[in-house]
Amino acid sequence: MAQTISLNNASEEQLAVLLGVTMAQARAFAQQRPFASPEAGAAALPVASAAKLDGLNVQLLNINDASVADIARIAQIAPDRAQAIAAGRPYYSLFELRRLFAGNPAGFARLASFFSAAEFSYQDKLSGDVVRLVPDRSRMLVRFAEGQTESAGDVGHPLGLKLLSAHSQKPQQYAVYDAGQVESGADPVASLRQKPSVESITPSFLDRDGCTRYADGALCLVQFRQGVSPDEQNKLLASISVEVEERHRAAGLLTIRIPGGATNPAALMKALAALNASDKVKFAEPAFIGLNDLESAALKAIPAANETESAGLQWNLDLIRAAEAWGVTIGSAKVVVAVIDTGVEITHSALAGGVVQRPPSETWNFADDSSPDPVDEEGHGTFIAGLLVGNGKMGIRGLCPQCRVLPLKVPLEGTTQSYGRRRDAILYALDFVSPDTRLIISISWKTTGDIAAIRDAVNIAASRNALVVCSAGNWPDGPSQPHYPSDYPSTMSIAAVAPDQSRAPYSFYGAAVDLAGPGGSGSDVSAENITSSGLGGSATVDFGTSFSTPHVAGVAALVLSKFPDLAARDLRTRLEGTATPLSDAGMGRGLVNAAAALGVSAQVVDAPVANSAPAGLAAVNNDDLDTLIAKFQLLPITARILIARRPFRQLGDIRGALGLTDDQYDAIASYGG
Repeated sequence: MAQTISLNNASEEQLAVLLGVTMAQARAFAQQRPFASPEAGAAALPVASAAKLDGLNVQLLNINDASVADIARIAQIAPDRAQAIAAGRPYYSLFELRRLFAGNPAGFARLASFFSAAEFSYQDKLSGDVVRLVPDRSRMLVRFAEGQTESAGDVGHPLGLKLLSAHSQKPQQYAVYDAGQVESGADPVASLRQKPSVESITPSFLDRDGCTRYADGALCLVQFRQGVSPDEQNKLLASISVEVEERHRAAGLLTIRIPGGATNPAALMKALAALNASDKVKFAEPAFIGLNDLESAALKAIPAANETESAGLQWNLDLIRAAEAWGVTIGSAKVVVAVIDTGVEITHSALAGGVVQRPPSETWNFADDSSPDPVDEEGHGTFIAGLLVGNGKMGIRGLCPQCRVLPLKVPLEGTTQSYGRRRDAILYALDFVSPDTRLIISISWKTTGDIAAIRDAVNIAASRNALVVCSAGNWPDGPSQPHYPSDYPSTMSIAAVAPDQSRAPYSFYGAAVDLAGPGGSGSDVSAENITSSGLGGSATVDFGTSFSTPHVAGVAALVLSKFPDLAARDLRTRLEGTATPLSDAGMGRGLVNAAAALGVSAQVVDAPVANSAPAGLAAVNNDDLDTLIAKFQLLPITARILIARRPFRQLGDIRGALGLTDDQYDAIASYGG
């Protein structure tokens, strides 16, 4: 809907209302048309009316800040109808009002001839693109009042509203409801607005990629340029009458509150334009809210099968030739993988020795203020950590057990300023690691579209020689569906394969994918999916591109352990250049290959080892199942795997077998000596 009308074509009634003149003045003005220039038009009007011109156009009235009385008078509708319009604000398009004019198209046409709704569009200062977002009232973002204790499910259920965001039974700051019913019949959103626990309601938006975005209209995110002092920041903010909601940990990053923005989108757009016009500001954008951004394809991780039933659970490590890679290196403490996720259960026995110790002065919880520790309540980050640095306990063996995980907890389900906090964590990781330590950043979450704050953060990471590895996404609608942050050129996009090296049915695929890693088949057969560390010190099974991602990050960590001076761009080239080609299209350069990335040629199986081999190796190659279990106190699954892989040429080849601890390996190596 146009925000202005032509001065030369407007009706006399439109001129009178919009310019604030009498009908006689409007008639006299109209008789002088057409005007060749804005100056000529302005000269024919009173000064106050001329100020309302926008070139040779006149601005329509803003439906979001007009009084009920003015709406009723100008649109010539009943006061109760005008009140219903005001109660439904904010509007991002007048078409959202059509349901209130059912059977009265002339009434809607009159409304549209005088009023407009602010378009939700702004300029992305970093890219120069104009971002236009189309409102979609079928999904509504609700911000709850601070301190309210009702769960999102309890708030919406009595009104027949289906909750679309993750949690239904615990209080949270934001939630999304399916509000499709508002197009006909009763309007449950109107009832929702009356709830004392509801602070504001905003429709969802569709961007040019078809991504659904959620934004809090009262907030925006601004990143000041390096060197701009807090006093200079405050001076600029005061000049446009906005308030600081949060000063983030990243220098110069602020979440800003826009007075009136919750009910009038024009206020937010005006603030963004003013901020981005300043040379002190790197970028400003709406405070987009991330909901359901976890990339786990399963609804819930399930307990791992017992050892007798889980003989095939190490398929993911076999598939990428991990055991051969471990013959070269099992990692280095000088390589850190930042797991920016739901946190990590740092007390898990399978992660002992693999997690960076948090300095007492630091907080690794970017999600809330409950604890400085990155306490994991979801299990997602803990699962990823096990795939990286699992020490073999409970059969959980990570790809790079001698590397270290930096666990940073970020909001992924709409509980705080989502993307500002995630940007904080990415930039924090860059500053935390020492100059002599190499950094890999593992990201297994999505964003609701192209978010400048995250795009800029991963670009900064790449410019500082960190490798950023991202999940490609789950459950696509088709090939090359947009997905962020994995689609950014500065990141590696990781798809998922099943045990047979076919594309996992849930995995994104297409032009933006760089590599694939084991993610599981997605079936209900545990052995076809991925096993790793779970909450409560458990082992659990899950699947998704969330978990193909740390396989690639782990291989990258092994390569940096062996070649610590390798530049991130060359590391990426090495990973892609040594990948195993896949038959399915849209899987990038193929399946990551740990051994090949470390320069190990394809394994050749020679004749059985001669009897002159070390006694421990001879026992592994010749003893039966029960003897192996008893002789070296092995788990049954470990003994079965060793038997299945016989013969071994050297002791080092047995490292990495599922469940084989360092103590057991030492016992085998020293046996008979």
